[in-house]
Amino acid sequence: MEDDAADGMLLKSMLVRQPHWTLEIEQVDSLGRTLEILSEGGNDRFELVILDLNLPDCSGLETLARVREVTPYLPIIVVSGMDDRSLSRQAVRTGAQDYVIKDELNPQVLLKSIDQTMARASLEEELRQSRRKTMENALLRQNEIIRAEIGGELHDVLSQNLTAMTLVLKRLRGKLAPGALEKPELLDNLSGLLNQAIQDVGRMSHGLYPPELERRGLNQALEELALFTTSIHDVPCTFQGDEVNLLPEQSLHLYRIAQESISNAIKHATPSLISVELINEAKGIRMNIRDDGCGFDPDVAAPGLGRLTMAHRAEALDARLLIQSNTDEGSDKGSLVSCHLKKPPSDHSAPPGM
Repeated sequence: MEDDAADGMLLKSMLVRQPHWTLEIEQVDSLGRTLEILSEGGNDRFELVILDLNLPDCSGLETLARVREVTPYLPIIVVSGMDDRSLSRQAVRTGAQDYVIKDELNPQVLLKSIDQTMARASLEEELRQSRRKTMENALLRQNEIIRAEIGGELHDVLSQNLTAMTLVLKRLRGKLAPGALEKPELLDNLSGLLNQAIQDVGRMSHGLYPPELERRGLNQALEELALFTTSIHDVPCTFQGDEVNLLPEQSLHLYRIAQESISNAIKHATPSLISVELINEAKGIRMNIRDDGCGFDPDVAAPGLGRLTMAHRAEALDARLLIQSNTDEGSDKGSLVSCHLKKPPSDHSAPPGM
């Protein structure tokens, strides 16, 4: 960002002298044009902004602040004719990575500034990613705590109360004299509603937190999930798997990915068969969820909340998530969700159990 043609040519000549760089340089002489370029995809196109504070349509730190508004993380070096140490400190606080005075500028100074700026920007990006991942993991853990609490309340309180109501209704029915009710079928309807409510509560509590996961491990939990899917949705779901040795949090993330994959298949793919595999490989644990449904195009279909959550869980595991789908007729029609969790370098075997 430089409106002085001579200064712009000087900067370009210094940049192109660097033998190990392949450069694409675009000189812009106004703030308005800069904001337009950055808003139209320039954040992805450019790796660095070299900025003069004084332009025809803006001057001073406002120039820097306006650019920083549209590009929060793109590294910025201020190259200014103003030898003002106070201004340089304010520029860094406003969002610049470095402040270079034009009268002191030469190829060595520019190269050093760029190297330090890019290194600092890389560290800042790593810190942002680390904070984001920490926050996402904390949110996932909190979400699981809430789900477990609600699931426990549904199972231990509401389900038991509904069961008690069915027993009371049964006793009441036994005490009524024949013909005491004008419409005795109402009791049958009430009994049916209570039984349906008990089933619904069981389904919801099972979905909120898998009881077998903590007690008997991932394999048993996935087997129960397959049986549950078959019985509730009337879609055959099978499970086969090797014994694995995982931390409880790892098991929970994998279980949730399988649960979400099955749910997506049921909702959108109308499959006739779903299969879940857990494979203990030499280099890691692989979980595959396949269905023979109608399929979709992963590159076209916008990712919903379920797919985004699966991606976050895979990232929390430091695992690789692969989603493939085929809409063509034939034996390959359907979808595959595969999650590959690498073993630590010291883990040469996977004893059974958790």
